[in-house]
Amino acid sequence: MLIFMPSYFCLLLPEATRKVINQIRTELFRKSGSKSFRTLPPCIMLGETEKNSLPAGLDCPNLPLKIGKTSCFMHDQLFFPIENKFLQPLKDQLGVSYPITGIFLGSIEETIEATLPPVDDLRLALLEIKETEGLTLWRILSEKHLQTDKG
Repeated sequence: MLIFMPSYFCLLLPEATRKVINQIRTELFRKSGSKSFRTLPPCIMLGETEKNSLPAGLDCPNLPLKIGKTSCFMHDQLFFPIENKFLQPLKDQLGVSYPITGIFLGSIEETIEATLPPVDDLRLALLEIKETEGLTLWRILSEKHLQTDKG
């Protein structure tokens, strides 16, 4: 049985940040066995959408983003926090909200301390998620680089 879930606007991270997040997730997966650490790409979820394309003319958040060094767990999600004030203007432009503001790791309560490489480049993407027979599948439908010097 295939269950369709909504698409999400998300921010894809630069390669150096993705590598560190994937290393942390691998360690957490080995320790806990929770497949939640293998479920989604390393990204910042912004909110659900029914749109199938990315809007034009969006403002890029001030970079680099300030990422907390200690993980947080709320709304059944483990993440490295990012101050909401940096992402709220973009969320407002997209008309979305998500209960957490940070880099998603997984769904197990754990305390992680790490220094992540600076997030100095962002790509806005549409992320489609499907769940089928206990397996979560995802794919990036489209992505767009956010320009910091736009103006």
